Amino acid sequence: MKRIIILLLLSVITSYTYSQNKHTKTATKSAIIPGLGQMENKKYYKVPLIYAGIGVGIFFFNKNNNMFKNYKDTYLNRLNGVIFNDPYPQYTDSQLLILSDYYNRNRDISILGTFAVYLINIIDAYVDSHLIKFDISDNLEVNNDNITIYFKF
Repeated sequence: MKRIIILLLLSVITSYTYSQNKHTKTATKSAIIPGLGQMENKKYYKVPLIYAGIGVGIFFFNKNNNMFKNYKDTYLNRLNGVIFNDPYPQYTDSQLLILSDYYNRNRDISILGTFAVYLINIIDAYVDSHLIKFDISDNLEVNNDNITIYFKF
C-alpha cells in the first residue's frame, strides 16, 4: 500500500514538473496540498470549506471505525466463549452482528465522502483556473473568417 502511495505521489510531482499548462499545474498543486489550487486562483473562501469537508469525513471515519471494532470484538468474544466484561449485554449476538455491519458500511461511506471532497477540490481548481479569464462582457462575438455573429443582451 505504501508503495502505491509513493508511486502515485511521484507521478503527480513528475506531471507537475513537466507540465507547461497553467491549469494542470493548478490542479496538481491542489492534488498535492488540498486548497492550494484555490489559493492560486485567489478563491480563498473555498479553502476552509475543503478542509471542513475532509475533517468531517475523517471524524466520521474514526467514529464509525471505533464503533465497528467495539461491536465486532464483543461479538467475536461471545462467539469464542472468552470471559470478559461485556459492554453490550442488552444486545443479542445477531444484533451485534447487524450493528457491526451497519458501522462498517458507514465507515466505508465516510471514506468515499472524504475522497469525493478531495476530488471535487482538484476538479474545482482546474475548472476555476480555466474560467478566470472567461469573457463575461455584454458584447460577445464569434468570429469565423467570413461570419461574425454579435450577441447583445
